[in-house]
Amino acid sequence: QEDEQSLFELEVLKWPEGHSAAVSITYDAPFGTHPDHHLATDAVLARGLTIDLEMVTSIFQQPKNLHLLENIQNQLLPRGIHFYGHGHWHANHDSLSYEETLADFKLCFDLMSEWGLRPRAYAYPGSAGYLPQTQLANQQAGFLCARGSSVNPAEFCICPDSTTAPANWYYLPSVVLAQGESVNYVNSYEELEPILADALARQAWVILMHHAVGIPEGWGYFPLADFERELDYLAGH
Repeated sequence: QEDEQSLFELEVLKWPEGHSAAVSITYDAPFGTHPDHHLATDAVLARGLTIDLEMVTSIFQQPKNLHLLENIQNQLLPRGIHFYGHGHWHANHDSLSYEETLADFKLCFDLMSEWGLRPRAYAYPGSAGYLPQTQLANQQAGFLCARGSSVNPAEFCICPDSTTAPANWYYLPSVVLAQGESVNYVNSYEELEPILADALARQAWVILMHHAVGIPEGWGYFPLADFERELDYLAGH
């Protein structure tokens, strides 16, 4: 009996579940240290979306904040909210030696692992991850990717069109959303929507970096109403 061979075609989708584009919603704030941090997570969860929150591990090691870590483990992780590394100390890692940088990244990674946070991604404090040695230290510490930021609209779309891999996994550009801090940042939903539409049209990935959502006194304030319009756009596409 002759062997029979089955031929089939396999199509690899660019984005999960056949989506046309990808968006990462990130929140650069130590969750729980302000009573209104929940405004962002509540809005995200209400729309069936998810968000990635920062983890500066030295903050959550403090005895006064141990209950915050318990809340994260018991209330946020089971609801699909993830955490990214932001250093053991909120330091400018480009200003440190390779050994100092690696030690900080590794301690952050190891504590996040110990706390059940499954670290994968990282964000450089102050976007200070420009140096090759900083990026190498981040990789050696165990993180799979890291991001900084960009104010150049030409860099906002990651993997646009037929591109299927970022140019540099250890310095992914993110879009900073912050009202009144800089004319180069995205200050409102009206400024953000064209960026989202462009990412959708180009089948690209865009990373959105938020800070003080609905917290007017915080650095990088972004109005809750604008954040909710952003989420409504994403949920509808």
